[in-house]
Amino acid sequence: MALASPATSPAQSRREIQDYGRGTNMFANRTFEPAAESLSNFVATYTNSALRTDAILYLARSQIELSNYTGALELLKREMPAGKLAPDFVFWMATAYYGTNDYTNAIERCAFLLQNYSAAPPPLPLRAALLQARALAQLSQWTPLIALLSQPDGVFQAAARGGPSDQDVVDGYFLLVAAYLNQQQDKAAEIVLGKINTNGLRLDLQWQRQDLLCQVFLDEGRLEEALEGSTNLLAFLPQASQDQRIATAFLRGKSSSEPTRFPKRCKLIPTIWKGDFRTKSSGRPWPKRLTSSCCKTSPPIPCNGWTISSSSAPTNRS
Repeated sequence: MALASPATSPAQSRREIQDYGRGTNMFANRTFEPAAESLSNFVATYTNSALRTDAILYLARSQIELSNYTGALELLKREMPAGKLAPDFVFWMATAYYGTNDYTNAIERCAFLLQNYSAAPPPLPLRAALLQARALAQLSQWTPLIALLSQPDGVFQAAARGGPSDQDVVDGYFLLVAAYLNQQQDKAAEIVLGKINTNGLRLDLQWQRQDLLCQVFLDEGRLEEALEGSTNLLAFLPQASQDQRIATAFLRGKSSSEPTRFPKRCKLIPTIWKGDFRTKSSGRPWPKRLTSSCCKTSPPIPCNGWTISSSSAPTNRS
C-alpha cells in the first residue's frame, strides 16, 4: 500500500516528527536496512507517540524486505492495534507467513482479513485475495483458488469489472488461468484470457497473455491457431527478455511440429518474480533462466510489482 503520512499534532516534538520522517523516507527509498534500524530506534524511544503504530508497521515491512519474516511476525503479533491499521497488520502478517513458506497460515490471515475487514481501503482487500490465491497455488489447491477468484460478489471479480487491464487484476487472471490449466480446463482458461483488456497493457504482460493462449491451443491440438499465435508473439520480441525470446522460438517449433498434445502437465507450484518468470516443479526446480514454455509445463504466473518465490514473501509495489 502507498506510503502515507499520518496526521501530526502540536504535542509532537519537532525531533519526533523528524525521526519518524527519517525512517519512513529511508523505507520509501528502499534502503531497508537503515530504515529498519531507524524505525526500531523510534519505536523504542517514543513509546507514547501517536506515530508509533505507523512506525511499527513500516518497521515490520522493512524486516519483510530483509527476509526477516520471523522478526516481522513477532512484532506484528505483539503490537497488533485495534484501530484503522489493524487490516494492514493482518495483511503483512500473512505476507510474513508466506515468506516462511507457511502457506496455511498465510491463507488463514488473508481469509480473516477478507471476512472482517472487507471495507478496508483499496487495494488492500484485493491484494489480500491475490496473496491468498498465490498461497493456495503453492499448495496446489486449485479448486479453492478457482472458487476464490471466480466468486461473482468477491473482491477480485468486483475489481475485474472495474478495471480489466489493472495490473492487480491481470495478476489475478493469470493465477486463475494457471489453476484452470492445472485442472485440465483449457476452455475455461481461454475464456479468462479473453477477458484481459490489452489496451494499455504492458508489453511483457501482453506477451505473457499471448504465450498462455498459445499453450491452450497446443493442449487442445489446435496447432494452426497455436502457430498463428506464436507468430503474434514475434511482435513483442524487440521488447522481450532473453527468456521470452527463447520461449517464443520453442513455442513456434512446437506449433510447427507437434503431432499430438503435450504430455500431461506435472503439478506445478508457481514462482513469481519481478520482470521475469519462472516455475518450479513440486519435485525439483527448473533452471533459473529457463521459462515454462521451454520446460513444457504449466505456465508461470507473473505478478506485477511483487517479488514472490518459494523462499521470499511478496513485496508490495509501494
